[in-house]
This record gives sequence, C-alpha cells and structure tokens, in this order.
Amino acid sequence: MMSERLKKAKQLLKDDGIIFISIDDNEQAYLKVLMDDIFGEDNFISNIVWDKRNAQNDNKYIEKNHEYILAYSKNWKNFKINQVFEINKKKGQLIQMTIGANEDGLLVNRKNMGWTLYFNPATNEKIPLMDYDPKKVERDSTIENLYKDDKEIIDKGFVPIRPPIKNGVLLRWSWSFDKAIERIEKIIPKMTKNGYSLFYADEKEYKQVSHKSIVRFNINQSIIDNISSSKGSNTLRKLGIEFPNPKPVELIKFLINKHSNENAIILDFFAGSGTTGHAVMELNSDPKTKGNRKFILCTNEERTKQDINKTIAKDICFERLYCLIKNIKTSGESFNNLSVDELKKYQDVSLKTFNINYADVSINSNIDKLLEEIKKSMRLIHRDFDINNESIIKQLYSLFTLEKENN
Repeated sequence: MMSERLKKAKQLLKDDGIIFISIDDNEQAYLKVLMDDIFGEDNFISNIVWDKRNAQNDNKYIEKNHEYILAYSKNWKNFKINQVFEINKKKGQLIQMTIGANEDGLLVNRKNMGWTLYFNPATNEKIPLMDYDPKKVERDSTIENLYKDDKEIIDKGFVPIRPPIKNGVLLRWSWSFDKAIERIEKIIPKMTKNGYSLFYADEKEYKQVSHKSIVRFNINQSIIDNISSSKGSNTLRKLGIEFPNPKPVELIKFLINKHSNENAIILDFFAGSGTTGHAVMELNSDPKTKGNRKFILCTNEERTKQDINKTIAKDICFERLYCLIKNIKTSGESFNNLSVDELKKYQDVSLKTFNINYADVSINSNIDKLLEEIKKSMRLIHRDFDINNESIIKQLYSLFTLEKENN
C-alpha cells in the first residue's frame, strides 16, 4: 500500500508542492528507489540527515543516532525553496565592538571612533550619532564631560550606548562612524551586567532579526543537527500526554518553512501524535513566518502501547490539538504547564474531525451503491463537491489487484 499512497500523494500535490518522508536505515534505500520511480529522479531535492542527538551508547557496534528525511518536489521547475534562517545560540556568535584597554583601543588615540548608538529596545530602531567633539577628547575625558545627550531622541524611548570606561580611560569602537552607518543592521546592542554594550554579527553568516537573536543565512543544508528528538516528548508531557518518539515541533516547522507558500495546505498521511498540526499553528502565529496555512491529518484507531484502552487518533492526536486550542483536556481536566504567551499561539483555530467508514471494495461489490456512498461522504466534507463516476472508478481500481482470467 505504500506505493499506492505515494502515487496518491503525487496526485494531490500542487505543481509547486513538496513532500517530506521520514524514514530510518531499514527502509531508506528501498524508499529512495520507489520515490525515484514515482516522482522521477529529476524531482529529488535532498536526502536530509536528522541527527537526533539522543545517543544511548547501548549499541553493540555503531550507535544509530539519526534518521533520514527524503524530500521530493512534484515538478522541480515550479518549486522554489524558501530561504530558511536558523537561530544560532552557540558561544562566540557575537563579537564585541571594543578593542580592549591597550593603547590602540583607547579613544584618545582614535578620536573619531567614539560615536553614540541611540537604541530603542521597544522598536529595535538604531540611530548612530556623533554627539561629541573629537577635538576635545583627552585621556581623562569622561562620558559626562565629553558627550551631549540628544534629549529629543531620548524622549522617544531611545537609550544612548557609548564606549565603556576601563581603568579610568574611555575606550573606542572598532568600527568608524561611516562604517556604523553603512552596516547598521549588523550592530547588535546587548544588555550586560554593566548596561548596554555593542556587538556585531559575523558578516558572512549572520544578520539581525531582533536585539535578542541572531540568525544565519541560507540554512538549506542536508544535515539537521540542532534539534533534539527529546524535545518532542517534552512538549507532549506538558500536555499530560505520553507517546513514544514523537517528532519535535521545531523539526516539522523547519521542514514546512522550506516552502515559501504561507497559505499552503499541509497533508500528513501518518499524523501520529499530531506534531504537524501543532507545527502549522505555531508557524501561523509567529510574526516571522505568519500565514494562513491549513493542515489535514490522517491517522488510525490503532491502540497505544502504553494503554490498550486508548487510541492514537482520539487519545493522542486529537487530545493534543484539543488541549492546545481549548486550553483544557477533553475530560474537562485543566492543566497549567503552558504559559499565557504559549497558549495565545493556538487561539482562533478551527478544528474539524471526520471518522472513516470502511466499505466493501471487492471485485464483486455493488459498484453503483459504493459510488453513491462515496459521493455522500464527500459532500459532508464539502457541499460543492462534484465528481463523475468515471473518476471515482479509476481511483477504486488502485485499491485492489485484478487477476488475469485464464482462457
């Protein structure tokens, strides 16, 4: 049935659509061949390696600590990958804009490099100004006797940030005033224990998105190594739900955001714990990725391994989405593990559920009756649904194998 599902997925994809399939070592090679056959080798985008960062060190030979994510487009000529940015929190990402307390780092020796950056923490706006007279700079100059505050700018919520004093001497910035104006977006004001100080981001890799975070350009690489699989379980535990090995929301958000369509419909054939729906809601609410994406999740009534009285569809997937949207469990029980800001992400989301009825599609079944049942079900989903019998029959043929009669 995997082959038929993939063929159906290709039919459902728009011409600029993309499909991601997560797979482990056991079936990755076979799936790649199958995908090449169905989607075409030209539409292969990448075999992404996800480093799950959850090594247990209990394997006899080599620890399996990764999965694969195969990515294919329906038509590579129409697909455009979104420029994805990555928050980078590694130490050393920012470089301080002061040289140090040696002679070259003193303002008295580079008198034009003591400009002020007026910074508005509320709006992230930055205004560099030369609000002092370089000719008056002396070794014993202080901020109070050298600089003249621009009261008009300060009254608008701006904070003046100037070179610090060390060992009683004013330091200088590493950038000239002209360079600061030219590359203002690279300058990062950051609160330290001694007040605001200035940093700059590596010019080749980073750009500013806010005064709190730095993002790296073009993170369209074939290895994902900054999203731990443990995040998926931690997210569910906040909702009081247990499920083995759920995908992290951050991973699915990263993949969905590869496509530039902010109004896309995201279909998940194997919804599992409902991470895809969770990810879509977060993407829509985030100012950086805001949109009107919709999701369709398909899952079955398989019993959970933790509790045979619970099913994945109702007690895991639906329960998760219901908790997020309603801020209460389906049982009426409340939970307090999410902050007010977190819950705001899922407000005003409409969730519809449909149960699947099974029908006899054997070769000897009443085809006319079956067609009417299918039409009736589809009209419940969409009142304007209209399709001819020939189209439905062609779809049904893919569900079973016709044996050739012996003459």
